[in-house]
Amino acid sequence: MILFLLSLKRSKQIAKSFMASKFEQADIESYRKRYDEIVTEGFSVLKTTKSVFYQKEEKRLLNRLKKYRDNHLLFAYDFDVPFDNNLSERDLRMVKTKGKVSGCFRSLDGAKIFANLMSVIKTAIKQNIYPLTALRSVFCGKICLG
Repeated sequence: MILFLLSLKRSKQIAKSFMASKFEQADIESYRKRYDEIVTEGFSVLKTTKSVFYQKEEKRLLNRLKKYRDNHLLFAYDFDVPFDNNLSERDLRMVKTKGKVSGCFRSLDGAKIFANLMSVIKTAIKQNIYPLTALRSVFCGKICLG
């Protein structure tokens, strides 16, 4: 499955390099079909697995793959959707680090304030706005340039 998804990611990169904004509908259908074939293949291999524990775990995984197929292929349907969620994970890592360094937040209010500030700062960075300008805007009620 991972090789299929990585090759699909590469196909998307190539298509984007040729200024394509999406795959053709026929291509998307063939990707869906291949995804379903891989999952079906997994179910057939599952029948030969001897361990009851592995059968249970593998069946759960295959059922999730089948159920969430469209979510897994969303990056192929919409070129604006990234292949992975590394950016989200990087944004959350700072909160985890804060918890490890400090041990915890002293109060729920402090945690909420930290989350709100980091939300403004990270959103500003993603939109190419200086974080200090964004924070000033929060306090001024409008965009402050000075």
